[in-house]
Amino acid sequence: MAAISTIIAGVGLALAAGSAYVNYENSRKQASLASQSLGLQRRQQELENRRANLAANRQRRQLIRQSLTQRANALTAAAGQGALDSSGLYGGLAQVSGQTNTNIMGTNLGQDIGNQLYSLGGAITNVNQQAASAAGNAVTAQGLMSLGGGLIDNSGTIGKFFGEY
Repeated sequence: MAAISTIIAGVGLALAAGSAYVNYENSRKQASLASQSLGLQRRQQELENRRANLAANRQRRQLIRQSLTQRANALTAAAGQGALDSSGLYGGLAQVSGQTNTNIMGTNLGQDIGNQLYSLGGAITNVNQQAASAAGNAVTAQGLMSLGGGLIDNSGTIGKFFGEY
């Protein structure tokens, strides 16, 4: 009868050790997948930031084109009225330049805010990656602790299994 209980204890110990190992491997895999996911999120943020920067550059070019068109229209209208050397023309051209500069400044400000948001998103991703790694380490430690506790609880049975009475 003692042999059967020793065999059962041995099987139980093997199951506990096997499940602890599977738990450990799954924890490592989970941490690796979380790390990969966060890396993909970081890459997505990089691409979104590039897209936003390209859009800001296009917007600036469009504002300059509009400014040139408005300036040409003002010059054409002034030439048609014989007022190429008038203060009205110069005031209108100054207004076009001032508005263009204001619009470009707004575009630059929006781009700067976008870049700051990108940096903040990267920092958040880094913290999440560290948290995922710490969680994986905690689960691994918990599995090893359970295995150690099981060994301690069953040390007498394990001793009998290996012939120590």
